[in-house]
Amino acid sequence: MEIKVKRKRIVLIFTCLISIFGIIVVVCDRMVDNAAKDRLYDDVEDIPHRKVGLVLGTSPISTWNGRRNYYFDHRIKTAAELYKAGKVDWLVVSGGDYRNLENGYDEPVAMRDSLIKQGVDSIRIVLDYDGTRTLNSV
Repeated sequence: MEIKVKRKRIVLIFTCLISIFGIIVVVCDRMVDNAAKDRLYDDVEDIPHRKVGLVLGTSPISTWNGRRNYYFDHRIKTAAELYKAGKVDWLVVSGGDYRNLENGYDEPVAMRDSLIKQGVDSIRIVLDYDGTRTLNSV
């Protein structure tokens, strides 16, 4: 009988913790959604002009499966579209230089080279090597 009471108590505590976690996730989601209101765009024409656009670094090849990294591809494509549409005058490509690692790469150079292939003027691309974390880039 005592084991059933302990088991019920454990289940109740676990259920409460999961519920609290769920509530926190929903509240955080709503806060982010509210903060991003009027700052998200579906169409390039709706985006306001800015002098500089920041392209956060990522590897062109996925570090965990060795395949093409579609996050990289989409960031480059979007940055090039914004540049070509006249929405940004300059692009800062921010990332790290990981060439000294096994299968390493140079994020800013990889991004610059891909942007040039997409038609972005190389003079309008600034390399930032301090972007080893998103917070550093921002």
